Amino acid sequence: MSDPIDFLARLEIGSLNQGGIEDIRTEIIRLIRMHYIDTEEERAQETNKNPNFMKEINMKYNLYPFYINWKKIEERKNSYYDMFTHYGYFGAAVFSSFKMVDCPINITYKNIIFTFSTLLYEFLVNSKDKEKDAKEVELFMDKLPELDNMFKLINKKVVMFKEVPIYILVLKIYEIYFLYNIEEKNLIELLKYQYLLISYLKDSEYKEMMDKNYSEKVRKIYEKMVEKLGKQFELPNTKKKYLNHLKYVYQSLSKNAKDEAIKKFNDNNNDVI
Repeated sequence: MSDPIDFLARLEIGSLNQGGIEDIRTEIIRLIRMHYIDTEEERAQETNKNPNFMKEINMKYNLYPFYINWKKIEERKNSYYDMFTHYGYFGAAVFSSFKMVDCPINITYKNIIFTFSTLLYEFLVNSKDKEKDAKEVELFMDKLPELDNMFKLINKKVVMFKEVPIYILVLKIYEIYFLYNIEEKNLIELLKYQYLLISYLKDSEYKEMMDKNYSEKVRKIYEKMVEKLGKQFELPNTKKKYLNHLKYVYQSLSKNAKDEAIKKFNDNNNDVI
């Protein structure tokens, strides 16, 4: 079979002008290149058989709700491509968002979980200028993916297994942000979708994900948060403990916030938790 890219390069579309032909050809070639990314690393990560998670071949890049710098990914030899390879669409979206403008945070696929976790700790525990740091936190939060779209992707299972570590990282950041700012209603909504995402995982998959992506030095950051700030800030190392953690946080919230959340939940007939 001939190379599909070479085939497309030789296509003639008589009903379009040359500029239109070139635009269509370029777009189709790009789609095929993205669809047939073929590396040993990616094939290895596609071995997960859990039906709760999508395969890369089923993802629709043009319908994805978050901005991704595909041009940089197509160059292959850069951090964008590494992030996409290791952490999928969602990882690439987070990376692209932080690289859209000048960003003082030096992130790579190897250090993003440690770096973001360290920033959390420094703000919560070692902050010296609360007002200045609070502004920086807001700028940081503005760069994270919007929760509503994250919730839709989780609810519809438009998530790949290799994306889960970054989902957990971002959701944890939002969780701590809502805890810190006492945004109980937002926190309850967040807890529902955290619960849903974690429930998709088998016990062994959660352990695999944690062992591979959350190193000992990362886990120690959250252990220090617990020591300084309380149990609500933990990052559990097993699925069972994570689900119990979500219940613990929920139980710590005020009765009024929970009553309002239950009413909204029933009104929407949204069976998530």
